[in-house]
Formats: sequence, C-alpha cells, structure tokens
Amino acid sequence: MKAPAREKILKFISEKKTVNGTLLRTHFGVSRQAINIHIQKLVEMGKVVRLGSKTGTIYVYAEDNEIKGKARAKKYYRTVKGLNPNEVFNYYSESLVLKDILNKNAYEIIKYAFISILNNALKYSETKILFIYMEVKEKNISFIIRDYGIGIFYALQKIINVKSEYLALASFITGNIKGMDKKTVFFLSKLADKFQIKSHRLNVVFNNLNNSIVAESIMKKRGSYIKFTIKRRTNKRLDKYKKGIKQEAPYLTLKLFRKGKRYVLTQLKLMAFLNGFDRFDRLTLDIMGEKRVPEYVYGMVSEFLSKRGKSRDVNIKNAPKSFIKMLEKRI
Repeated sequence: MKAPAREKILKFISEKKTVNGTLLRTHFGVSRQAINIHIQKLVEMGKVVRLGSKTGTIYVYAEDNEIKGKARAKKYYRTVKGLNPNEVFNYYSESLVLKDILNKNAYEIIKYAFISILNNALKYSETKILFIYMEVKEKNISFIIRDYGIGIFYALQKIINVKSEYLALASFITGNIKGMDKKTVFFLSKLADKFQIKSHRLNVVFNNLNNSIVAESIMKKRGSYIKFTIKRRTNKRLDKYKKGIKQEAPYLTLKLFRKGKRYVLTQLKLMAFLNGFDRFDRLTLDIMGEKRVPEYVYGMVSEFLSKRGKSRDVNIKNAPKSFIKMLEKRI
C-alpha cells in the first residue's frame, strides 16, 4: 500500500472532519479491504480516531491530537434573526454524518429534540446570540444549545405565574405546566438518557438511566444551557414516547452546597428552594460533606422535615454527625 494513497485519504478526512467507510469507498472507488488497510495504519499512527464498531463506525481527523474518542462540531451564531432550526440541524447532521452513524431511532430522536429545543430558545429566550455544540462518542451522541436570554425557568415562572424559579422547576419536573412548547421540553427531559438544564440560579440533571433527578442552586448564569444525551443505538422510539410517558416517580436529590466551593443558599433562597419541592416523596437532601453548616440551614431543614411529617420521610446524605444530632434535637 503506497504512502501517497494514504496521504490522500488523510487529506480527505481532514477536510471532511468526520467520515465513514462507505463515503471513503465511494470517493476513492476502491474496495472495503483496501480502505481498511490504510485506515488501520492511520489509526495506529494517531492521525485518525476510530469511533464505534461495525456498520456504525466513523473516522475522525485527530487535529493536533485534540480529539480523543469523539467527533464534534460547534458554532457561535452572532445573530439569530431568520435562523431556521431545520437548516441548523442539517448543518450538524451533515458535518457529523449522523444518518450513517446513528440508528433510525437515535436519528429521529436527536433531530426532534434539537429542533424543538432550538425553537424554544428562539421563541422564548429573547437571546441575540446562540452557541451550539454537538458531540459524538463511541456509544452516545449529545448536543448543547446555549442562549444568553432571560432563562428557561424565569420564562416558565412568568408563563405559569408562580412566585419563584424553584417553584417553576418543581412544576417542570412534575409536568404540571401550561403551553405546548414547554410541555415539549418536559417530554424531552423524559426521552433523553440524560438531560441537563442550567439557567439563572438552577442546575438540574435528569438521569433516566436510573430514574433520578439532581437539582442544585448555583451562582447566577445568564440565559439557559441545555444538554441532551442519548445512545447512538438506542431502543427508544420517538412515536412510542409521543403516545404517552408512563414512569414511576423519580428519586429527587437536592444539593444544599456545592462540592469544593463555599457557596450556599441564603436563608430566603433556601426556604424557596425547599418549599418548591415539598410535594416530592422520594427526596434526598445532599449536604455534600460540608462540615461548617450555617446555623440557619439547621433551622430551615428541621422546619422542612417537621412540616412533611414521618409519613413522607427525607433521606439526609453526606452529612456530618453533628448535623444529624442537631436535627434530632430540633425535630
């Protein structure tokens, strides 16, 4: 196998960024065996990264060795006026040859999710710029849509007329929301394997692989960051999910601290945060191993536990013994 032929294959992959075996065979007009010999050598040399296996295999140009086990495409949109979600999706789909590397189920789901979330951002966020990132790994595909507008939970708070974004999030988790577009986002949070939203002072991660939700209050973040992840060979079917989602109540964890950072909710925000999730039975309060717990946190948590009663117990996680003893005295 001559080196010049190999260099032509590498040049083609560097231009396309992401290719599969069929595209290489069609472009160069050679057999699968011939292509595989060159590709194997390029992979061994570290110039090309192989992702997936069998019919789902793709090859990625390892530009400056930055790409390790993944293919990606990203773009800033400095203006959103006239942006067409279908055209934007097609750009990412063609850049990463999604039809060739995803099964039919995954392709239909990722297309529906991408266009739906982008439509919501354009319609509700009031953003002037967008950042969109899509990434393909060996087993999963994910995308991020980041706007710099008013924030999804603030928008939802106004739409359903509740007092805080925490209550808006609680309504979102239970699906108790008005407006078809907002229900679509709720639907997507159940359809994904993992679904994350960061907006204003909230970060929430829906993990449908273990039926759990983790919510925490964070430092204020402008706009919304939404990440959708699903398996490249998923068995989930979009049409089946559209007919109705039947899931048992998720396990909800509320993080009261941030790991490695001395950031905690103020008293008023803690009250709103806890009250927003009072309706949940499967609830865990995660103290994150924090040893110096402010006095008002004891008071707020003990009041919250007393109000819920023994019939709706709460699990306390990663708490120091002093915290548990203090709660026992107060309740």
